[in-house]
Amino acid sequence: RPALDLDALVDGLPRTTRLHAVPALMREIVERVRARGLAPQAYRRLRTVFVGGDAVPEALLADLLEVFPRAEVRVLYGPTEGTIICTSHRVPRDGRPARPLLGRPLGNAELLVCDAAGREVPAGVPGEIWLGGPAVSRGYLNQPELTAERFVERDGGRFFRTGDRARWLEDGTLEFLGRADGQVKLRGLRIELGEIESVLAAHPDVLDVVAMVREDQPGQPRLVAYVRTRELDAPADLAERLRQTARQRLPEYMVPAAFVRIAELPLTAHGKVDRQALPRPEDGQSVAERDDVAPRTDAERELVKIWEEILDVRPIGVRTSFFELGGHSLLSVRLQAEIKVRFGRSLPLEVLFEEPTIERVASWLEGWFEESEGIREKALVPLQPEGEEPPFFCVHPAGGGVQCYLPLASHMGTRQPFLALQAPEIEDPSFAPQASIEEMAANYLEAVRRVQPHGPYHLGGWSFGGLVAFEMAQQLVKAGEEVALLALLDATMPGRNGGAPVSKPAELIAELVASQLRAGTGEPLLAAAELEGLSLDDQLGRALAVLADAGLVGPEVDLASLRRRWEGLMARQQAQELYRARPYRGSVLLVRPEEVAVPGGRQGSAELPVRFWSALALGGIEILRVPGRHATMCLEPNVRHLAVCLVRALAQAAASPVPA
Repeated sequence: RPALDLDALVDGLPRTTRLHAVPALMREIVERVRARGLAPQAYRRLRTVFVGGDAVPEALLADLLEVFPRAEVRVLYGPTEGTIICTSHRVPRDGRPARPLLGRPLGNAELLVCDAAGREVPAGVPGEIWLGGPAVSRGYLNQPELTAERFVERDGGRFFRTGDRARWLEDGTLEFLGRADGQVKLRGLRIELGEIESVLAAHPDVLDVVAMVREDQPGQPRLVAYVRTRELDAPADLAERLRQTARQRLPEYMVPAAFVRIAELPLTAHGKVDRQALPRPEDGQSVAERDDVAPRTDAERELVKIWEEILDVRPIGVRTSFFELGGHSLLSVRLQAEIKVRFGRSLPLEVLFEEPTIERVASWLEGWFEESEGIREKALVPLQPEGEEPPFFCVHPAGGGVQCYLPLASHMGTRQPFLALQAPEIEDPSFAPQASIEEMAANYLEAVRRVQPHGPYHLGGWSFGGLVAFEMAQQLVKAGEEVALLALLDATMPGRNGGAPVSKPAELIAELVASQLRAGTGEPLLAAAELEGLSLDDQLGRALAVLADAGLVGPEVDLASLRRRWEGLMARQQAQELYRARPYRGSVLLVRPEEVAVPGGRQGSAELPVRFWSALALGGIEILRVPGRHATMCLEPNVRHLAVCLVRALAQAAASPVPA
């Protein structure tokens, strides 16, 4: 899974003990944790939160103390030249942090605060941090002049001049006061602004250049280059030329996010560049011509709103690059999250990086909707599409339809999306019934992963549907995905009849009628005995009349369509017999009705499903009992208890680690 998949990272926090991130990334994590709305005890395992690598805003520390009330929050400080960490500060919980403290030196670090002449200064006086000790590196590779400037000998020891300003407090704690030179940090990475300026100044079209980090939107710093060109009319593609020049000689994190052309550099009274007077990128004249193509479709208009909210830039044309406007890797993750919320689809980062424009992203989204429309309409039925919780995918029973799940979806509430999977031939007669459990699982997963590309997944199914859900979980785990919940609602056991048909046609038709039930007591509308001695067409005709009288089918269901459903039921019965279930390394929730039939009065038969699924669930099995019988557990009034059990199980799955 990509390192910047923040949704997956936040999903894993309830089973995490330590968290370490730079401030910009930690801010994104905090916002997502708050959006989940889980109680603080959901993160009870999180013992320590480390944040550092850049200046840590006081507001972020206060937020961390709030959202992770059981964790110890620590600020870490240390330059790369000193093997990363040399001080640690425990943030107290008695009040909001009042100043940016770096803490005290670790055991392998010696810290001095010195003036410009290299003399140590007393407590309370600002100076530059000098770092000594065994962790200090030997210098910069192939840069002897810079090494001589930054690494100095003192009292027989070797020290690194960090360029960070600080002062000692009376209690021996170090307070951070900012940078002393043109070396800055952006999202935890050290950047030499002078090096960027030198590279860009070598371009033949550039006369002067100034690079700086701006934070026009709180918490969203970006690297901006201001250029004065040799000609009044800059080439239309100058931004791309400069970007390519920078990429040839600089690491990607030192390539400016925005280029702004200015006629003159603003100067202070002392003749130095007045960086504070440089305009915001959107207020100046961008080197790249501002694209004035307005949004033309609903998708483009919605994406413009997202772009403007994230980048704090207005207006935005549909052909303007996300990165030219100040976008960067962390903002691209926010963009992914917003697109997932508003469009229900996860945008792959490669799509954004290939052509980072609204026009391209909208085209990709529209193409995906067009491509997936058929399978979404035919296989995936959103019985309850609303809610911020991860969706629960529930597979149809043997009849192929999903009307039976309407009461369950309703009682699980408006926060829990309930997406049912039905047999495709229910909606489209051109689909042939699928021949095997494995094929059904693979096809349904295609529909599921178009809605939710990555886990953790929450799957379930009643009766035959539990069998398909079990195979779906197997295939997901094999693909490296996580299944947080696999709920088998009195799932059918496979292969109990040696591969031969389990039921006679009359029994199957009676079961087909029962599978269309949406409410009531679950008492059979049609008994198999009523159909004995009739031809197949007469049996189906009798079944159709019963369903029509009960109002369970509309006029669009005729004898031919009912025959197709019967053929699908037969195919699924055969697939059930031929399926060979393999051990599953995850855990299983087995929901059993309190009233269990005992076939033929055989002693111990009632608990045979429990023993069967327990043997397959290598990660353990939990057994829940709910009111009713197999045929009535999903119907009123029993379904209310089942819904409560499933909502509780989903909440526990979200807060518990997924077994490896």
